[in-house]
Amino acid sequence: MATAAIVEKLKELKTEWSNFNQQHIFNFIDELNEQQANQLLTSIHQIDNVQIIKANYEDAKESHAKVKLISSDRMQPVPAVMKSNDQNHLEWEQFGYNLLANSKIAVILLAGGQGTRLGSDLPKGQYVLPLLSGKSLFEIQAQKILKLQSIVKEKTGKDCIIPWFIMTSDATQSKTIQFFQSKNYFGLREQDIFFFEQGLMPCLSPEGAILLESKSKIALSPNGNGGIYKALLQSGAIEEMQKRGVEQLFVNSVDNILVKIADPVFCGCFALGNYDAAAKVIPKSHPEEQVGVVCLLDGKSHVVEYSEIDKEIAKMIDPQTNQLIYNQANICIHMFSLEFIRRAAISKLPFHIAAKKVPCISPEGIQLTGTSAPIAWKLEMFIFDVFPLCEKLLVFEVLRTDEFSALKNASGACSPLTCCQDVSSLHSKWLIESGANLLYQQNKSKEEQLCEISPLLSYAGEGLENLVKGKTLNLPLHLEIDNLN
Repeated sequence: MATAAIVEKLKELKTEWSNFNQQHIFNFIDELNEQQANQLLTSIHQIDNVQIIKANYEDAKESHAKVKLISSDRMQPVPAVMKSNDQNHLEWEQFGYNLLANSKIAVILLAGGQGTRLGSDLPKGQYVLPLLSGKSLFEIQAQKILKLQSIVKEKTGKDCIIPWFIMTSDATQSKTIQFFQSKNYFGLREQDIFFFEQGLMPCLSPEGAILLESKSKIALSPNGNGGIYKALLQSGAIEEMQKRGVEQLFVNSVDNILVKIADPVFCGCFALGNYDAAAKVIPKSHPEEQVGVVCLLDGKSHVVEYSEIDKEIAKMIDPQTNQLIYNQANICIHMFSLEFIRRAAISKLPFHIAAKKVPCISPEGIQLTGTSAPIAWKLEMFIFDVFPLCEKLLVFEVLRTDEFSALKNASGACSPLTCCQDVSSLHSKWLIESGANLLYQQNKSKEEQLCEISPLLSYAGEGLENLVKGKTLNLPLHLEIDNLN
């Protein structure tokens, strides 16, 4: 049995939580041993106080009830969109190199998710796509940083260190750290990698009751990628950035296989324009593509979800460009000034409701799993919920084929197969533009003839001409530093 002191503490909390109709959390304290009672206390301390949770639930419930299609008079397209091939792109790129050389930019990786939809309970970053190299998502992104550091030194003559801040979750923190240790940090310096956890929220019934995962643990869920701001503050990451002299932050998610990490063109454009925040966007593939759109809502910058846009509004065409009026699809590649991050960290962001089945214990102590698990509410914040706070938001358009291929599903769209094909298509383009001839085998499918170039060889297609110009290369092809001959 638990010690009298622990039981007394739990009973005190029960009295407090009863004021918010959450006393059921303590239904089983008389059955708990000391380890279990401590586990319950720990899960209580992992979340905000119950009054804040109750307030967040009420706000989210009210907003959820109001969700409907947004009227056209409330939406306007963003007033300006910069493009990666703008006539100023070389100026932006050089400025970006200088920023990187002077340690003004840090990279933040959103890596709190698991590969559940891919059939794995490991951190998603450990997932190995069926590419020829057999590299994990983490390794591919680490090698992009290594290559960019070497490019910056070539361009500026200065040694370059790009600090990497990796946001994990309660479910992925320890496994992610162990994975990086086992891989010797992929050649990066350990002191330049900072792991921090996003916050947790309790899972709730639609009526607002906090759910128990077991008799001794609250059912918890990550608070969404919008939890990044508070997590950066509470973990000491902002303080670390300040010590290093960082002024701008590049943010990307772990599951975009084509991301240009700390893209110098993007970084330079952002810094020269003195923006608060930025979003890379791509043109929508069709009007009803299920993506959020960057636009103005009630005069302020927002990302509006596809489900909130009327189909007729989504189809509207700008007669001057013959493009969709609301065409800027958000791809979760952002930049922020450190000063803006500080403000965002102490700002109240809205919570959104994700209704999902959650295994739990009923108030009577019955384990509810599988089909018997109830639909629960997970409260999440989105990283772009800070956009309305921006005085200046950079919207930066890039090519989908160059910079976006997301890994979301085991099959179909956004799957390992499509990611591999997208990598192969991009890398094949680089080789052809560098003067190579690619030889496909007639008796093999496209999926069997992949083309992959190591990030250590080329960050974005540069540096390949001397290696491949005038050569005929047979597919499948994997170019790595140690197999060039």
